[in-house]
Amino acid sequence: MEKYSTWVTEKDSRINRVIQISGDKSPGANWRQVPNDWGGCSGENISWFDNNSRRIPNFELIKKGLLKDNTQKKYYHKKDKREGRVYNLGDEIGDEYTDQPPLENEPYQEWNENKKTWIVNNVKKEKAENEALISKKKYDINSAEQKIQRSLIAKMSGKATKEDEKYFEMYSAEINTLRNELKEMEE
Repeated sequence: MEKYSTWVTEKDSRINRVIQISGDKSPGANWRQVPNDWGGCSGENISWFDNNSRRIPNFELIKKGLLKDNTQKKYYHKKDKREGRVYNLGDEIGDEYTDQPPLENEPYQEWNENKKTWIVNNVKKEKAENEALISKKKYDINSAEQKIQRSLIAKMSGKATKEDEKYFEMYSAEINTLRNELKEMEE
């Protein structure tokens, strides 16, 4: 069985390249030999290895503050409030996320970068609430117009009773009131 050796290069305080070759001869000037069972890989920080070039376990790196564990936190996108997570130790979530949860049951909120918090956009909220009230008023007008139809048909055919006249007057007044209220709301 042929003997092999493991060699690495470093770049920007990280492991850059890793190769295994047969024999103990260095592949070049910038290569450093590490134990075959060193436990590291390309891209890892040099500070994550001990003096013997063996990988320090993650829990020790976290305890020493050399590795950040963001995997247990929940993050929220600043634009659309969707939840995001970090899955790899040492990874950062990015500037488009915050660890502050959005306000509960508040659809008109947005992230304020200056205050670093969620705020309610009252302009959008009032506009939406006003549109909902206008829709409700239009629905009420439509409903009253449907109720007046029986009385109107009886009145037009000359077969209206006193009760038909009463309902016609009542719904006519209701429709006029609702239309005036709608007109004020839309102004």
